Amino acid sequence: LRAKLSEELSSAQAAVEAKIEDVGHKLEVRARQAEGKLDPATAQKYRSMQWSVMNEGERAKEVLVESMEAQVALRKQKSKCQAATLKKALVDPAGALASVFLPDSMCLSGLLPPAALLELAEAAQELYRSVEVAAIRPSSSLSLAEGPSDFLRNTDRA
Repeated sequence: LRAKLSEELSSAQAAVEAKIEDVGHKLEVRARQAEGKLDPATAQKYRSMQWSVMNEGERAKEVLVESMEAQVALRKQKSKCQAATLKKALVDPAGALASVFLPDSMCLSGLLPPAALLELAEAAQELYRSVEVAAIRPSSSLSLAEGPSDFLRNTDRA
């Protein structure tokens, strides 16, 4: 997961860097044209716009890094919760629904909107899958330790 996110981060940062260079070059050309027309005020305006674009680009790259770190932290939390849900589901399938991981606003605050939406969709899918499992499984906890005939007899009643 970390490798995939690092790869996505690198490509996004490269795209941001390329866009910064492109816009910065165009603004520098306009600043030079303004200097050629002996208009230093306009040249200064274009150069300040260029610096502001560069600063915003650097901030965008920082936001991407923060988002990746938030995604990694969310995945760790989700994995821990899934392990607890599986352990609980072995004992009480219906009770396991209470421990399904549903991200709150604090968990999602560091993510970019598309990533947050994806996490919510995955959480809803996981909850739906858990509800299906709880509805399909019999209410009494059955085990194969009872013996195959007892197990089959109990599942026929459910």
